[in-house]
Amino acid sequence: MNRYIDRPLPLLITSAIFAVLLISIVIFFGATQVTRGPIEILLALLLGALLLFFRALSRRPR
Repeated sequence: MNRYIDRPLPLLITSAIFAVLLISIVIFFGATQVTRGPIEILLALLLGALLLFFRALSRRPR
């Protein structure tokens, strides 16, 4: 079985750190026309990964 499903805490911490870093990059550099596209793609991927992760956790038999 997948170890991240058994113990989800490391993946949650990693996702939270990645989200904070991404938001701080947006605040520090500003969302210019050049950087806005890749930042939106990364945020969408992060949100999609978190959504799939929590969906997998909720479908797991308890």
